[in-house]
Amino acid sequence: MGLLSELAADAEPKGPCVSGRWFDSLPDADRADALAWLADGRAKSALLRVARNHGYTASSSMFYAHTVGNCICPRKD
Repeated sequence: MGLLSELAADAEPKGPCVSGRWFDSLPDADRADALAWLADGRAKSALLRVARNHGYTASSSMFYAHTVGNCICPRKD
């Protein structure tokens, strides 16, 4: 396999990123509230602070990358 083929295969989403998995772990009502917060253009930093109180332990950069759709996660919140 050539380098380009290997890079392309490695870049394919394998499943939700850590942030996507955290959104998946939320009860439906909480996930809907979080997504509505984002859809309204409200502060991602506020959502991240609350997310940390609800078990989110990954980096803030991962959280922000996911919420702006800049990760390889197949799910886009």
